[in-house]
Amino acid sequence: MTIRNTYRSEYSALINAIHRCHNPFHEAYPSYGARGIIVADVWRGYDGFERFIEHIKPKASPDLSLERIDNNEGYIPGNVEWATRKAQQRNMRTSRYSSDVQDAIAKAAEESGLALNTIRGRVDRGWPLSDLTQPRRIPPNRNAIPAHVKAANDIRNAKIIRLLEEGHTRRQIGVIVGLSHNRVGKIIMELRK
Repeated sequence: MTIRNTYRSEYSALINAIHRCHNPFHEAYPSYGARGIIVADVWRGYDGFERFIEHIKPKASPDLSLERIDNNEGYIPGNVEWATRKAQQRNMRTSRYSSDVQDAIAKAAEESGLALNTIRGRVDRGWPLSDLTQPRRIPPNRNAIPAHVKAANDIRNAKIIRLLEEGHTRRQIGVIVGLSHNRVGKIIMELRK
């Protein structure tokens, strides 16, 4: 049995990095190879995988994946490690948050048990960092229809009434306004109340 078969996951991680960095037809090439990110030559040639494993060692857990410590450098000795998905997400160059906010989000998610996306959503909606783990805020009137939606519905409903008065059937009205004839019927019933 070869070392590649023994460490299949590690081998796949290296091969995928090579493709991202050196294959212009790979979908991720613009974010890697086109930016000058490379895989070290010593890890690409004959016995390259063996040298790679000697340097980075096998994964300690199957949940780990290959990460570059400095995202502006390549997959080179001294710049790679096995990392969790959380650690990698904090190290992404495309992150929309500053490192301080990223750390606060990660800490809040870990301490509260809330999903990372829940915490991110709260940050995006302007919640103060100190309130990220507080119970959910419920808007005063959750069932209120936004004004622009109400206005559009009023215009549509007026058109339905006008078409009904002109003698169109519910099916014809549905085709004109883009609704099913059943929905048109329900709207007419609601308007007649």
